[in-house]
Amino acid sequence: MKNILIVVLVLVVSGALFGYYQYNRKPAGVADQEAIKINAAALVATFMKDEKAAQTSYNNKVLEVVGVVAELGENQDHKTTILLQSDDPLSSVFCTLDSKVTALPKVGDEIRVKGFYAAYTTDVLLTGCIIK
Repeated sequence: MKNILIVVLVLVVSGALFGYYQYNRKPAGVADQEAIKINAAALVATFMKDEKAAQTSYNNKVLEVVGVVAELGENQDHKTTILLQSDDPLSSVFCTLDSKVTALPKVGDEIRVKGFYAAYTTDVLLTGCIIK
């Protein structure tokens, strides 16, 4: 009986420690993950050519996109946003930065951003972005 009580106690403590670890674990960051490298114009063209195939290719993936800054802004959560231009004037890559950046690029600068693919509307949306 004493051995069973010890085994149960060890299992309960192990479960509690595992639960505590999982509860306090930080989400995976963009910087730590492998990314699909692509040019902003090519990324937009892929979605315009075959949206369904592009969704399949990029869904739940990290992308590293090179492009020219067309616009800087701020969203409703006060996070910095960057719009990378493409060859199509009605479509672009819209990046929401993960945190405040002290040195922002200027409009016209070519930059490299890395972020999670979120969706495609008329723009390709990336979230959790960092500037590389």
